[in-house]
Amino acid sequence: MTTDCPVHWVDTPIALEAMVADCLSAEVIALDTEFERSHTFFAQPCLIQLCDGKKVYLLDPIAIPDLTPLGALLAEPGITKVLHACSEDLQLLQRTVKRLPQPLFDTQLAAALAGLGNSVGYQRLVAEVLDKSLGKAETRSNWQDRPLSSAQLQYAVDDVWYLHQLYYALVKLLAAQGRTQWVLNDGAALCAEYQVTTDLTNYYRQIKQAWRLYPRELAILQALATWREQQLLARDIPRNHLLGDQLLWQIARRKPRYKAQLATIKGIKSSVIKRDGDTILNCVRQGMIIKEENLPERLPKPLPPSSKRYVKKGKQWLAVKAEALQIPVEVLMPKKPFQAIIRSGLYDNVFRWSMDEDNWRYHCFGQELVAYLNEIKQGLVS
Repeated sequence: MTTDCPVHWVDTPIALEAMVADCLSAEVIALDTEFERSHTFFAQPCLIQLCDGKKVYLLDPIAIPDLTPLGALLAEPGITKVLHACSEDLQLLQRTVKRLPQPLFDTQLAAALAGLGNSVGYQRLVAEVLDKSLGKAETRSNWQDRPLSSAQLQYAVDDVWYLHQLYYALVKLLAAQGRTQWVLNDGAALCAEYQVTTDLTNYYRQIKQAWRLYPRELAILQALATWREQQLLARDIPRNHLLGDQLLWQIARRKPRYKAQLATIKGIKSSVIKRDGDTILNCVRQGMIIKEENLPERLPKPLPPSSKRYVKKGKQWLAVKAEALQIPVEVLMPKKPFQAIIRSGLYDNVFRWSMDEDNWRYHCFGQELVAYLNEIKQGLVS
């Protein structure tokens, strides 16, 4: 190993409980996952690495199918969990442990807020900040095979050992700029958004063109999408092997009552109708009988042509602010909340801040941005 630290292999429920109890006394836990997804829709966990700064734990989820005891550690509010570019890790942890790591410190986001660039890869970040060179050879290796090779073990240990060190180095940079809390703020927002978007009943909102549907059709789409997502979990198959998003949209729009009507929808497989046709039609019926007051609201339309001026001016303003703060503009103001601000001014006649006012962006520049857009609307700025 390139690191000089004790390494514990965790492959029994008793060892898992002991690891959790040991780590609960830490202030910071670095965490990473290795998984396999080439033959399944959902990532299959192969290894979970943790480091408390003194020891590295290699948790074997193949040997321990029940990972729920890890949830107590992930949810402990007094321990900062450090991950890098964590979207796939969050997906895996939510599905296998049923908890998300909070408070969350994402080192890729931290690097961006510290002025080190956007979407910086882990190896590059370790090289620049810690002056350490990490190999990439095992990144795509087969993590399902046992025993793991010495090269894989070294890679796995180094990954979280240096991630733990990276946290303190980045915090030092961020603290000098007063931005440490920004990372934790965004980590909390990421987890909150992730819980909403991974709620199966909300998936229908992600389907393209769903904004074109009326509330009754949206109710059908929601029932169909919820059922489809549940089946993906149960069967572990890609969406298109059952029903793709656009097929769900077509079914919701056409509201078939019988299998013969269902079969006329282009692209739907006869095998799906044979196996799941009755359930699909039942989802349609569920949407049709919902009371008017309980129907979902229509989804926001895409920004109209009349928004172009405000979008252009707003982006120019943000670019200047991003350069001054040395933060990538994509990180400074994400696309969705920016569009929500623009939409507010088009339909409510005044531009309003779209995110929580406790978000650091509101105090850093949000009030200025909204005021600037309103001045343009009032003709005070050309």
